[in-house]
Amino acid sequence: MLSAVYDAPLTTAPLLLSLVLAASGVAKLVDRETVGEAFVSLRLPGALTRLKAPTLLPFAELMLALALLVTSGALAVVVALVALAVFVAYLVVIVRALGFDEPVNCSCFGKLGLGTVDRFTAVRNAVLVALALVTLYDATRGRSVVSRFADFDGEAWAWLLAVLVGIVLTWLIAGHRGGQEASAPSDAGDDYVRQPIPYAVLRTREDAGVTLREMAYSNPVLLLLVSPHCGSCLPVIERARTWQHKHENLRTVIVLSGDPDEPTGLQDEGDFDVMFDPSFEIGRLFAGGNPTAVLLGADGMLAGGPVSSKGNVLELLDEISEELSAVEQPAADDDAAAEDAPDASVTQTSLETPPALATPAPVVQSSPLPPSTTLPTSR
Repeated sequence: MLSAVYDAPLTTAPLLLSLVLAASGVAKLVDRETVGEAFVSLRLPGALTRLKAPTLLPFAELMLALALLVTSGALAVVVALVALAVFVAYLVVIVRALGFDEPVNCSCFGKLGLGTVDRFTAVRNAVLVALALVTLYDATRGRSVVSRFADFDGEAWAWLLAVLVGIVLTWLIAGHRGGQEASAPSDAGDDYVRQPIPYAVLRTREDAGVTLREMAYSNPVLLLLVSPHCGSCLPVIERARTWQHKHENLRTVIVLSGDPDEPTGLQDEGDFDVMFDPSFEIGRLFAGGNPTAVLLGADGMLAGGPVSSKGNVLELLDEISEELSAVEQPAADDDAAAEDAPDASVTQTSLETPPALATPAPVVQSSPLPPSTTLPTSR
């Protein structure tokens, strides 16, 4: 039998996997919604969702984390094989996502793992697979991890602690990219600093190019950068389905990253005003990922946002809705009063500029939303 100090390196592998699984399971339980959104974003089979896999996954990870530490003999080998299969599956899912035609946000570790899937994510998962292979070899030695702790002397504990501290420091310095939502709103006391609308081109369904400034030349425009394959975008898309009918003075445009001649993937596509960003120009410009919202003012300046992440986008929509409702309700009352007016008054009113051609209320069109109801630009 190896001495305790030589046994410590082999014990590190199952211990690290157990810690990773435990952290992942707890983070998923704290924010269960992101797990289901990740299944959609990673385009996993719908059957998994119907079988409640997003709900069961965190509990399975916690049970596996415990089993890696306490099982021994043949059962430990079986548990190690399960762990290896899990991490190989995670690696395959990430590598597959790298081939998608648009960036994918993954909640692999709940909110701790929020971030765009990239090569770093694949390398991380490959390292976890390597640790699972070492864990499988260690399991063949018969004894559980917990039982071997009793044999550790001071030198073995010091070695193990040094490894764990090094890993934690590496995570703090370079590896931790989650835990914060992009483009979060600032403190209430901060003023919203308006920026000129940048030059960028969107494509229409007929594949004609339109610049952002041209879109908002006479009326404000709300851009919603989303994807039907993005789990956290789905609530934003559903909000946009009724938004345009509720606030007709504010044009609301769904921006997709595909080509105009490709299927959009939207259900009841006719409910939306859709434009396309096939070169990801707008997505890179506002650098927020999906979903992102930005309000273009009719005066050539940004009037709100850009903000990213589901929570921030829905919050911005609520704030804009409050501002618009405050303007639209008095107008509705005036229209009702006009209907009850004498015929002469109605005749005079009919000679005025039709409401559809009139300049929209300045609070939305030509001036920024008040600082208390807008969010700072991320640029």
